[in-house]
Amino acid sequence: MAAEETGVGCFSGTGCGTLKASMPEFCTCGAQLPPDALFCHKCGKPQRHIEAHEPETPAPETLPPTPIPRVAVAAPPNANFGNPIAVRVSVLAAMLSLPLCWIPVISVAVFIAAGSVAVYLYVRRTGQRIDWRNGLRIGWMTGLVTFVCLAVLFTVAVGVVSMAGGPDFFNQPQFKNMPMYDEHTLEAAKAMMTLPGIIQALLSTFITTMLFCGAGGALAARLSRLGGQSRY
Repeated sequence: MAAEETGVGCFSGTGCGTLKASMPEFCTCGAQLPPDALFCHKCGKPQRHIEAHEPETPAPETLPPTPIPRVAVAAPPNANFGNPIAVRVSVLAAMLSLPLCWIPVISVAVFIAAGSVAVYLYVRRTGQRIDWRNGLRIGWMTGLVTFVCLAVLFTVAVGVVSMAGGPDFFNQPQFKNMPMYDEHTLEAAKAMMTLPGIIQALLSTFITTMLFCGAGGALAARLSRLGGQSRY
């Protein structure tokens, strides 16, 4: 007579499985077996049949997709006196405008052109399209450099005239013999030799250069961005 026993067991290399064993009381060799015998103690014959089930393979863990890092694009530097390229192009444009800005008829156009040239040189040098605000700043920088140069030249001229006799210097005969002699022009020149005239001349020059150079810079920046967008 034999008893059947079922259990769960784990085995190295095979995993866990169900044990189904038929446990006879006597071995075929005639030896009497104890209740929990796996082998015959006399002949060594196995006394149980073990069915091992393959362990369930766990499903592979699904990892979330790795986000693609965004490359931060550096914004172009602001146009100010801390930007060496902006300073260089402003000084260059101001120097180019000095020979022509003394002519009253075309002085406004020269100031606008100076601001535009400074922005053009900046875009050409850096390869970056700038907005109208940075264009306005470059124009202002050009206007400020232009004003400083004009103020220095004007101060030198006033000093020379003062050393030569002041406003009476324009009463000399050589001025009256000039082809472009004009009483109103000479009176205006005499008025600029006084302190109120000097202050008024410097103030009007500052406003004119800053206003029109800034306008030229903003206009050139706007046109450069429109030109860059039309290519795409």
